[in-house]
Amino acid sequence: MDSIIKKQIHKVIDAGSGFVEIRSEVSNSNVISMKDNEIDKYVLGSDLGFGVRVLYKNAWGFASCTSQEDIENTVNLALKSAKATSSSSMFHKDFLDTSAANEDTLIVKPKISPKDIDLESKMNLISDISRSSFDYDDKIKSVTVFYSDNNVKKGYINSEGSKITQEYFRLRLATMCTSKDSDNLQMGYERIGAVALNVRLRKYHKPCPNVEFHSNAFNSSRLR
Repeated sequence: MDSIIKKQIHKVIDAGSGFVEIRSEVSNSNVISMKDNEIDKYVLGSDLGFGVRVLYKNAWGFASCTSQEDIENTVNLALKSAKATSSSSMFHKDFLDTSAANEDTLIVKPKISPKDIDLESKMNLISDISRSSFDYDDKIKSVTVFYSDNNVKKGYINSEGSKITQEYFRLRLATMCTSKDSDNLQMGYERIGAVALNVRLRKYHKPCPNVEFHSNAFNSSRLR
């Protein structure tokens, strides 16, 4: 992919552009939700996107796409956009700090990667939370548990020689409980999540996160 991006950058520079930068992002995600002890959604998804910014004379042009095959057309569109507004823009390349190119890679690695935890273990995790929530009190009438992990890879390349690569995880776990006592209906919601969070999604045969998650699931609406 990098070779394709660099090739397009050189083309735009040869066409008279003063500066070009291309950003890319690839995201692979798992989403699982359970309602009342039954799995009601499982989605395995993948997304790809590119953003192109071109400086022509004194104006910026921007375009984006969601396919590697469209990079060339997207770069040309950004250049065309910059050319269309170059006569009215007050921006100048001297405003850019191009004193040095930067090349760096940042990979945030959790102690246990969600990629290394099989689907069954993730299903067991949310199933255990769901059952524990119902066991908390017989007034609990409905429980929804939501889990998602997202592996994100970002790239940045510009015409000055900079190249930056970044990779990290987003992780989220949420529980929503509905209780009923006579005519009194209440709802409680709690969630945790972070980037590259070292959450205890251990490779247990039967994950038991009750202490970490279940005890917080009723903070917003404890039953009395």
